[in-house]
Order: sequence, then C-alpha cells, then structure tokens
Amino acid sequence: FKNSSTNTQQVRSVQSFINSTRTAEMSISPTIIVPLTRANQGHFRVRTLLDPGSGTNWIVGSLLEHIQYTVKGHETLEVATFNGTVKNRYKLVEVYYTDQELRTQGLMCYVYEAFTRHITVKGMLQHIITKAPIEDEAFNHMVDPTSTKVDHGEVSQGIGMILCSTSINRLRTSDRIILIKSLDILLEPTMFGVAISGAVPPELKDQMHVILANNIAPRLVCRAGDPRLFLEEDNHSIPDNVNFLWAQDTLGIVPEEMHEDDKIAWEHFLQSMSRDSVTGQFTVRLPWNNKKYMLRDNISVAAGRTRSQQQVMLQNKVYMDAMCKAKEELEEKDYVELVDPRIHTDEPIYYLPFRGILKADSKTTTCRMVMDGSSKQSASDVSLNQALYQGPNLILDLAMILLRFMVGYYGIVADIEKAFLRILIAVRDRDALRFFWPSDPSDPKAPLVTYRFKAVMFGSAASPFQLAAVIHVLINEDCKSRYVQQALSSCIYVDNVVYATDSEEDALEFFKIAKDLFDKGSFNLRQWSSNSPKLMEKARQKGVAEEGTVIKVLGLYWDIDRDMFLYNTEFEWDGKFTKRSALRYTNRVFDPSGLLTPITMRKRVFTQRVWSHELQWDDSFEFIEDMAKIWLHLVKETHIAVTKAMQRKTVLNKETELHIFSDASKDSFGAVVYSRTPRCPEAPEGEVRLVCAKGKIAPKDGKQTIPRNELAGAVVAAQKSQYMHKAWDLQDYQKVFIWIDAKVVLSWLGQYNIRETFIHNRVKDIRRLCIKEKTTLKHVPGTQNPADMITKEQKATEFIKNDEWFEGPSWLLNREDWPEDGRPTQCTLKVVRSLQPSSTPLLLMLARRH
Repeated sequence: FKNSSTNTQQVRSVQSFINSTRTAEMSISPTIIVPLTRANQGHFRVRTLLDPGSGTNWIVGSLLEHIQYTVKGHETLEVATFNGTVKNRYKLVEVYYTDQELRTQGLMCYVYEAFTRHITVKGMLQHIITKAPIEDEAFNHMVDPTSTKVDHGEVSQGIGMILCSTSINRLRTSDRIILIKSLDILLEPTMFGVAISGAVPPELKDQMHVILANNIAPRLVCRAGDPRLFLEEDNHSIPDNVNFLWAQDTLGIVPEEMHEDDKIAWEHFLQSMSRDSVTGQFTVRLPWNNKKYMLRDNISVAAGRTRSQQQVMLQNKVYMDAMCKAKEELEEKDYVELVDPRIHTDEPIYYLPFRGILKADSKTTTCRMVMDGSSKQSASDVSLNQALYQGPNLILDLAMILLRFMVGYYGIVADIEKAFLRILIAVRDRDALRFFWPSDPSDPKAPLVTYRFKAVMFGSAASPFQLAAVIHVLINEDCKSRYVQQALSSCIYVDNVVYATDSEEDALEFFKIAKDLFDKGSFNLRQWSSNSPKLMEKARQKGVAEEGTVIKVLGLYWDIDRDMFLYNTEFEWDGKFTKRSALRYTNRVFDPSGLLTPITMRKRVFTQRVWSHELQWDDSFEFIEDMAKIWLHLVKETHIAVTKAMQRKTVLNKETELHIFSDASKDSFGAVVYSRTPRCPEAPEGEVRLVCAKGKIAPKDGKQTIPRNELAGAVVAAQKSQYMHKAWDLQDYQKVFIWIDAKVVLSWLGQYNIRETFIHNRVKDIRRLCIKEKTTLKHVPGTQNPADMITKEQKATEFIKNDEWFEGPSWLLNREDWPEDGRPTQCTLKVVRSLQPSSTPLLLMLARRH
C-alpha cells in the first residue's frame, strides 16, 4: 500500500468486530483466500474477510479489472455507523468462483474503491497447533493471516473482499465450528480452508502488523481527512496463463452474454461512430466510463519512461534505427500529429509511455510502438485503460478459425494493413492519447516534444473492441454478397483473414468482393496468399499478392506447395532450471488445435511437479531429485515433435462423422477428435483425419481418482462435440460418436439417481453438452483407444510417425471393423420434453441399447 497523504493519523475503523492496537485485548479476524475467476482464464486469489456483522458482500473496485464479473446495476444504500447513517450509490456486481465440485458459483457484491484494515500476526498457526489441548484435522487446513498467496499487488496483507453471513454459510463445509476455549480461538471450516479468529496471545503481540485503510464494511464512514491507502499495481512478472498448467478448468459452458458494461460500450460505439462521406473511413470516440474526469495527465511518468527508452536507443543502434523509423512512419502517414501542450482543453489529457516491439520475422513492420495505457502516476490514480470501457469481446476464436481453414481445397490468407491505425479517433478525445518524443533521439539532453494519436493505437484496452466493431459494421452494412458476408463473419482474427473453400470460383468471388469492401472502409486488404493460381494472378494484378511458398498463419506456418501446416521450430530453452524458464519454454510451442498434445502434456505434468515444490520463480530445481534429467529429456523431445508437418485439408461433406475418444490417468485426462468420411469423390478410399485434441492436468487435491478423471475426460469429449458443431456448422443428420474405455463412466451415464455430487454434476454436464440426437456413446477397449496417448509417455521419434494418432485407429474407417464386446455399453443421448415445469425445458435422457 502507498499512503497518498502526509497525514499520519491512524484511521479508526469500526466494524461488527473491533480491532484495536491501543488496548490489552487484541484479536485477529477470520480471513480466507478465495480464488475468483479471472477475466481471461485461471483464478485471481483474493484475501477475504468473513464478517457476519456485515449486511452485504463488498469488493474493492480495483480488483474488477482482473476478474470476471457481471454488472447487475446500481443501488442507493444507507450505510449505518456509530457516527450515523450515510447514503450513497454503489455498483452491484456478481463475481464468480469455482466450488469443490467444479461448478461456477456467483457472489453478489457492492463495489467500493478502498481496502479495509487487516491485522497480521506471525506465528498464529504454530501457536494454535502447539498450545491447543486437542488435535484436529482442521489444523492442517488453517489459513495463515500472513499468507502471501494472493494476487492483488505486492502487499499481501490487504483485504479485497468482505462476505456477509449468508455467503459465509454457503462456503462452509461443515456444521462443526471449533472453539478452543483455552486460547480464545475459533476455527471455521470453509471450502477454501479453515478461517481462524480470536485472541492474539501476549507473546505474539510484537509480531502484530496493522494495515490501515478506509474500511469498506457497512459500519464505517469514510472521512475525507483520513489518509487513504490503495492497492499497489500488480507488477509481478507472472504470466496470466500459469493456472491452466495444472488447475482443472470449470468444465461447463459459460453462456455467451454481454455484461452490462459491454452493452453500454456497444451502444456508445453505435451512437458515436461516423464515416467520411468520400473515403468511407471510420471515426470513433473513446468509450469513456464514469472515471473519465478522474484521469490525471500522467506527465511525469511518461516523460521519465520516454527518457528511459531514449537511453535504450542510445545503447542499441539497431533499436534506435527501428524506433525512429516506426515513429517517422506514424508521422508521415498522418497517424500522429504534433500538439502544443499549452493549449487548454476541457477534455481529459493523458500522456502515454511507450516501448518498441521488434518483429524480426515481419516483412512489412520491423518495429511497432506499443503505448502503455495502464500507466499511472500512483496506485491511487486512474489509468487511461481504467477510464475506458473495454467493450465486448468480438474477436473470433483463433483455434476455431484454424479448424475452418482445414475445410476447403483452396486456402486463402490475407492481412488488413495497419488495421487499428486506419480508424480515426474523434478530435475531442485525442488529447488523452498524447506521448513524448525526444526532438533529437541521439542527444540525451534534447527537449521532449509532444505528439498525440489521431487514430486507434496499440495499448488501449478498448482498441481490440473498436477494430472488431468497425469491421462488423463494415461487413454487415456494406457487403452485398450474402456468401462473402457469411464467410468474412467467420474467418477474421483481429486483422488476419483466413478462409478456405472447395470452389475456385468462390475463391475468386471472395477475393474481389472482400478487397473492394475493405477499400470502401479505407482499409487495405493485402498480402494475399493462396494455392489458387487464378486468385494469385488477380492479386498480382492488384499489387496485393504475397509471394512465397511458406507463410505465417495465426501462429503456425502454411507450406502452400505441400498444403501442410508447420510448427515454429525457431525457439530455444535458455538453459536455466527455474520455474520461470520452464513455464516460458512450455508456452513457446503454439499448438492451438492440440495436435501435439501427447508431447506437450508431459511438459505440463512436469510443470505441475515443479509447482509442488513451492519454489520461487527463479529458484533452481536442477538438483531436486531427477528433475533436471527429466526436463532435459522433455526439451529434446519437444524439438523433435515440432518438426512434424500436418496435412491442412480435411474432407467435410454430408456423410462426415465425428469420432471423439477420451481417456485419463492419475495425472491427466483429455480427448481427441477425428473426422471420418466414407468413400466419396474427394476421398476415393474414404478418410479418417486427426482434427484436434485437448488435454488437462488432473488436480492434486487428494480427491481425484482415475474413474473420476475418466469422467472428467468424457466431459472434455462432450465439450469438443459441441465445439466442433459450432466450428464446422454440423447438421443434425451428421453423426457424432464419443468413445470411452471406462465402463464405469458409461454406467454412470446410464443412471439417474447418483448421489455423489461430483459424479452427478459431471454426468449432467455431459447430457447438457451432447445436444445432438445422433450423439452416441460407445465403449472402446483401452488397447484400441488413441486418447490413451494423451496420458501415456511416448518417445517423440515414435510419436511423429504414429499413424494411429494422426490418422486414427486402423479399424475406424470400416464400420464392420468397429470393436464390439457384446455388452450393453452403447448409449445414445436423446432429447425429450420434460413434464416438470420447474425443470429445464429440454431434458437430455440417456437411452440404453441392448
């Protein structure tokens, strides 16, 4: 925390409990660490106060930028304190966490912009364990009030959320609350650990540390004269996607619905967007939220970081030349303009720091200036990104676009040149996009001059939404071809167009109409690549052809002559046996469709093992057991696996079926998807093709068994079924088979009176996800299950030649060869109407076949 005031007077906070540092009686309050669902993926751990005296739940507003939430509205509350009653208006949001049964649960919280006090006492856990007259299993799960395992900033003592009695009761896992009378200590078991509260023993009072801040409990008046302490910005260099390496994801499907803030951003865009009547170029406003006029200019931070960038440029001539060229190009193309900083404006002024991103593999842009819209002068300030609505996520799923790119003989790839910068920002908002640049970059004492962006820039939280929204309007309002309109709506990822079709005539129509369409919006659709000779000839005539036989496509490479996907092989391990290095290397293999899952899963299991040793980010695991030997082997295996080339084209017609296999072990579970097409003109001998795969790490919580993991694997298979229906627009008449080698799972799927909550919920998920009438569950012997490779070790040299993985089981093509063991394990999911008005309108029932 930072104290934003020189006033050192202590804040006296009054809650349902009284913590006082001036009395002989000192106590700690019950806290737990709740893993709230992040805005992208994984969990954001929040220290949470359990306060039965609070009438409602509260959450600190600065946490909302990190977590997933839904705005439910605003309410005026009368907050009662010992000093009287204060009426104020508060935002009401729903935040989310995953319970012990892996179900997503919600918490309704009012939002306040400051933290509460929190007393930490070192040694409390040991004090309870050694001094308690009894031994109890609960002692093993006590939550340490000094724990640093929270994600909100560098200071770990702060409270991020307060829960009232109703929510506390929902989190409790036992009716038993343990009172240790001799110690005046109370233990409350919850699903996130055992909260401790009560007296601080005299011998530990010198270990007590009080963090003071404006209290957000409903029994406090926030006085303007009190010093305010705010959450520090999270500066840990911990990747956002760490949790996916070992945490079992919530296996349900989140409804695709806009949050209230997203609706506001969308309406604002539609009302404020305009177009030039001659060029067709779009102009948009910044989507300001209610923090707009809290935005400070950030001038000192921007100036300091500009000087730092200048020092880097002076020490690196290549970087200097690239940055100067990038800035000159912005100015030459009228994307930025000089501005007199003395000119007064009533609109917000904000100065952006920047950094350069070198792109060695780019043929057009070797360096990109990326602005930092999250910068702010102090933790209590508001950054530009915090003052803007982020807007709904309109960007298509990258893996889904690649799956669609597999279907069609003719592949087509193009790029929207400088897509963000082709959208203008309204003049009244441009002063919030200022930045400094040294008048002479080669002179460290040269004065700084002021520029501002005239166009959408890299670094604003709203930029991806603004680009996607403009493209959406352009496609839906200006495109007269229904075919091209539908195609473009399903094949654009940010500024990349990736499409495939079986007809060369359609390919030519797509090229002509799409190119003309983007011209109308003042965009340049360029760098066209295709295995259609006619399309490439048209592109050359227009001067927009990308010559080359191997091109980059959404992180992969496409060998046009061979029509094969290639992986990036230009990466190395840095030689450090640390958690940071292992995670970085593990994520270097970009495999969105999961075709290398049998190899990549082994690295993820290893990373889970590294985490189990509770090492710091840069601690070495080189001499821990045999971990260095295993890691070196995995690095070698990875470099072999990424040399595998994958066929791009997959046959998809009315007869095509999906066959999804699932499997599990004690460490992991997952599913693999194959397409099966009987004999047809496109595939005279028929075809079975690997389409995608997904592996997940099994949690190490002591509760997971192999049968449970097998059931979780079946849920992944059901998820993949639904995902493929959306990606390939499968019709009801196209059959889907899910193959499972665990008969206990098939048995569970045929039951309706399962009492064990975990199994009941997973079975319900599978029935909900498998919504197609033709979905059939079948048993496959374990020795014939290709998904077994997801959970078993295999040498990379053997893996890249394994036809069973890449082409499916040899028996799959001919139906007569399918395994049958004569037992009633084949099931079909059927949709029937529910007669109970309180139930779901469509209830998925499982019909046994005998």
